[in-house]
Amino acid sequence: MTAFTESIVEEAALAWLEGLGYAVLHGPDIAPGEPFAEREDYGQVVLERRLRQGLQRLNPDAPADALDEAFRRLTRPDSPSLVANNHAIHRYLVEGVPVEYQRADGSFRGDLIRVLDHEEPEDNDFLAINQFTVVEDRRERRPDVVLFVNGLPLAVIELKNAADENADVWKAFNQLQTYKQQIPSLFTYNEALLVSDGVLARLGTLTANREWFLPWRTITGEDLASPGLPELQVVLEGAFDRRRFLDLIRHFVVFEDVGGGVLVAARRRGEGEGFEISREGEAYAVTGGGKGLLYGVYRLLMKLAAELDPACSWTEPVHELRMLNHWDNMDGTVERGYAGSSLFFRDGAFINDWPRLRGYARMLASVGINAVCLLSLIPL
Repeated sequence: MTAFTESIVEEAALAWLEGLGYAVLHGPDIAPGEPFAEREDYGQVVLERRLRQGLQRLNPDAPADALDEAFRRLTRPDSPSLVANNHAIHRYLVEGVPVEYQRADGSFRGDLIRVLDHEEPEDNDFLAINQFTVVEDRRERRPDVVLFVNGLPLAVIELKNAADENADVWKAFNQLQTYKQQIPSLFTYNEALLVSDGVLARLGTLTANREWFLPWRTITGEDLASPGLPELQVVLEGAFDRRRFLDLIRHFVVFEDVGGGVLVAARRRGEGEGFEISREGEAYAVTGGGKGLLYGVYRLLMKLAAELDPACSWTEPVHELRMLNHWDNMDGTVERGYAGSSLFFRDGAFINDWPRLRGYARMLASVGINAVCLLSLIPL
């Protein structure tokens, strides 16, 4: 009979990730000094060549100066606080990196450089590396598996052997806490932490305490996974499916005022806009279909911020359409409504500032508005 060891758990995790479309590399094969090295020294945690390629691929029309500035901002965090840097990087991942560059006519232009393609997952470079050695302040540590997207280490997986009574899933959790203290640079980019002993698996975030590391119960998001499946397989195929992982980063990681990310568990229920918030201890789950998940998560966050009990029964909007009326002219002026110039038009044309419009749409969704109507007093 084959012995149940940590290496077998690691091999199984890598096989599941490869099945999800991740490329898999062995850390020692790409270590500094090797023929296929991905970095110059063990202090580097970003795979710089892959990051540059990703920025160029996702921003084909951006000038080299803009891409260089985005690369600099991503690889040189400017705060002494790990959590502050993590928050800044998270915004870059979701919204893009703000840059300013000089045009040929001498004028300056601001732009946002995309780091991830949230709409087309296959346009990103997904990579799993096992035994990824990091050296920082003369401390050498080797996390079991690190997940990279476009060269950035966005998830760390620590595994233990369930057959060893001294090395359970919480030993893996404690190991991650040591890593955060001794090689914090690896966690500047972190969006998710996963610990498992091959039997149990728990998912959390950078600042989550032990009680916030929770099991992931579904693969597709439609139904609970079969109880016969290993928890590690469920969380890898459920949370780290390439599209779902990007959605998790974009929509389900939020930062509290006290600092730190909170991963909001979500699963589907039906296809409408209704939602349900449930609680087990201090772990919250939001159920709904499509838009229901969105509104439910916002309602949960609003109640938590107001220190209200967020638990509620099934809730469904009274009105299907909840529209905000805009009086925006094509020249960029606004007849009534918000202050400043139009979000949509300037000089007779649509502005096409999608990052800003997405932010505006998220703000409207946070209070339940699901549509806008544009009116113009100046003929089109």
